Amino acid sequence: MYCAKCGKEMDDSAKFCPSCGADASGETVSEQPAQPAQQPYREPAYVAPAEPGQSSGVGVGALICGIIGLVLCWVPIVGLILSIVAIVLGGKGKRTLPDGKRGMAVAGFILGIIGLVISIIVLIAWVVTIAILGSVASWALGSML
Repeated sequence: MYCAKCGKEMDDSAKFCPSCGADASGETVSEQPAQPAQQPYREPAYVAPAEPGQSSGVGVGALICGIIGLVLCWVPIVGLILSIVAIVLGGKGKRTLPDGKRGMAVAGFILGIIGLVISIIVLIAWVVTIAILGSVASWALGSML
């Protein structure tokens, strides 16, 4: 005997279809397998293959931190912190992301390095300027007394 719902062969004494679980009593069971209705062909929609754990969020984070760190490199501490974060995230993205998703991570990594170098130069300039201003101020105060 065949199931009227799924068309699979089943035992004549079965009360339920072992394949789909349909009730096999009386009118739901036939001697011929059920033919599935023909559906018109539709082109399947393209869905990009999902790779588990392969998010490009690391690359986006590296790029954003690199850009902001480069823009704010004149504020040495903020520029240093954001540039270091961009370098770390960009390095992680370069190691873990597949080839097609590394672009933003690499760009963030490069911007982070540029921002870090400029921030260090600006920090040194700030320290030298403060030291010069301090010595000029002490000289000016010393000459006035």
